[in-house]
Amino acid sequence: MGRGRLQRRRLHHAAETHPAGTDLKSIKRSRIHTNPWSTVNSSGATEYISCYDLLQSLCLTYQWRLYSYGDAWHLLPVALSGELTPGTVLQWDGTEVDRDVITQYDFQKDAAADVRQKDAGWRISYTPPHNEVRLTRDTSDGASVISAFNFASGVEQTDASLTYEGSDTAPSDDLYLVHGRIYIVGSALGVAEDSVGNIVLKNVIKWDTGGSALYYGNSLSDNVVQQQGLFYSSTYLDTQPIIAQDPVFSASVNTFFHVPQEFQGVYQPSIATSRYIDFEFIIPPPTSEKTGLSITPSIVVFDNNASLSSTYLAALSVNYVQLTVQKWSNNQLELINDFDIVANASTGRGSLDLGRTYVGALAASMGQITVQTSAGVYGTSNNWVCQDNDDNRAINTLAVEETLQRHNKPKGVERGSIVLRGTSAAVPEPFNFYKDLDTATSYAPVNWQLNATACEVDVTLRITGRDAISVTTQEQGTGKGVDTTVGGSTGQNVVQACHQCADTTSSVGHFAEDWSSIIGSQTLEAYYTVLPDGTGRSVSNQGDTPASGYSIRRRIYFRLLGLHGAADGGWLALPINQPALNDTLDTAFEKIDLYMAALTTATAGAYSFIVTYDEVGDDLLDNYSGATAAYGLRRLRAAYTGNAIEVTDGSTTQDIGFDSNGELDQSALETYANGAVVKVSKWYRSGK
Repeated sequence: MGRGRLQRRRLHHAAETHPAGTDLKSIKRSRIHTNPWSTVNSSGATEYISCYDLLQSLCLTYQWRLYSYGDAWHLLPVALSGELTPGTVLQWDGTEVDRDVITQYDFQKDAAADVRQKDAGWRISYTPPHNEVRLTRDTSDGASVISAFNFASGVEQTDASLTYEGSDTAPSDDLYLVHGRIYIVGSALGVAEDSVGNIVLKNVIKWDTGGSALYYGNSLSDNVVQQQGLFYSSTYLDTQPIIAQDPVFSASVNTFFHVPQEFQGVYQPSIATSRYIDFEFIIPPPTSEKTGLSITPSIVVFDNNASLSSTYLAALSVNYVQLTVQKWSNNQLELINDFDIVANASTGRGSLDLGRTYVGALAASMGQITVQTSAGVYGTSNNWVCQDNDDNRAINTLAVEETLQRHNKPKGVERGSIVLRGTSAAVPEPFNFYKDLDTATSYAPVNWQLNATACEVDVTLRITGRDAISVTTQEQGTGKGVDTTVGGSTGQNVVQACHQCADTTSSVGHFAEDWSSIIGSQTLEAYYTVLPDGTGRSVSNQGDTPASGYSIRRRIYFRLLGLHGAADGGWLALPINQPALNDTLDTAFEKIDLYMAALTTATAGAYSFIVTYDEVGDDLLDNYSGATAAYGLRRLRAAYTGNAIEVTDGSTTQDIGFDSNGELDQSALETYANGAVVKVSKWYRSGK
């Protein structure tokens, strides 16, 4: 994308995840350091990442999709919630306008001069259920565990993503180098001209959090050596030199002081001043392994008598131009490896890999995102929340968790054309959230294509919403343990849009009824009703990938008249067109449509259907019932866990079972025989 083109067009953006303490439309500006966009290869040459990879990183981490539509670029959330989404429009002249940037588009509408209807080829399918979402954080061979720029004194700088090896196991030469620069501006005070102030850096250095927190600090005392004139400057005879000494780790809050070298911190309060102070000091590894490191830097000022002076301090304006923490090992700068951020749930089957991101988490110089929370104020992306849960999380952690919340359970996907007729039939935008007026279901568009003229739009629509499931996240490859659990017992609210039918309360209510008297131990997967004025369904798709050694068996049951429940009686198995083994739910619905199409005018009318889901073993008797007894050297029923035969060498006996493929365990048989002849002494009924 050309930079000039971006500048000539308006930019619309909105989000459904945001820093804690802000509302959705407050995300107007973000900052990312440019360091992560390049790396130095083995030949010493600088290599830059593709601008498309960077754009992909932003979209993945923010959970955005980028649209070029009309006269603007649109950065909009992938997760629409079936409601208006506020955002900001950056106009050509640089001004900003807050308004709803995602609005509702109604279809299945049949008003005068405004017809918006599904075409005859409209199809429905379902997304597979996932139990894992993975995002790789590419560090571009960065080395700074903490880096921050242009922030005020007293603002905590944190890395919460890495695990730090303790001195009990780390090499003896491991260390962390802290360095940076401060810019100080001081106004003149009405004090004696020979008064001297002494600026000392004050840092709260903390490993880990909560009960595991470990602080590194020291103490201040008079510098007796300097007072004796060995390193004393005659320019500052009225100041009491001080020194930081006796560093120690402690479980309670402690302070680490650093006295700037070469009297950079010494000044005359009676004279206005401005200066840079460079600093550099070393901290050792923690005493044992810890997760996360934070530094809260500030300053204190001492007067002529080596007493703290709040007056001197109040006259100074302090800005940290840079603060960087880097790990050194074996006298070399240690690079940070790429790592995966992985969210898991206890349900679902498949894994979803989002790819790589170069931004979010880690230090500022390694792609940390800071977001403007108010005019001129930028906050970190380590304390983000989503629209439905106020637990603070790092932005990339939130990305994998929210993606899993949206993909853990199957969601309906509908494809087809919306046919537009009439002078008032508006053309939808590719980022509207779509609402079916027949079923009251809300959708987010996956694909959108306007065909030739404004009379037909091809769309792929996915039902919106997320599921309140328990999600456990871990940053793999960092040594860090399980990070956070969201949902379930933590009180996360359900925001899942449900499928609703022509009668929007009855059909969903019927799905929730107890159907065991009709379907036994099978799982109810879908409720489907056909009425003279339309159709409707409620679905909990169980997926299309059975456990190893099993096949999917779907069954269709029906009853005359629409919107009938489990207690109404009269439910029968569909006499024809039952799904074959491993048929999908989409195929099951097709077979229902075939059954309805075959009915004569005299018998056609309102019907109710249910679809059930079951997994059956691939063994012989799992698919053929009625055997009185069955024996074999191959397992005959998946549920059988016993042995196949007992063999003897004439003096001892040994049971021989089945291998993982259901075949006779020949390896176990050959091991027992050891080259001798053995005979079958018992043959077990493996079909029971």
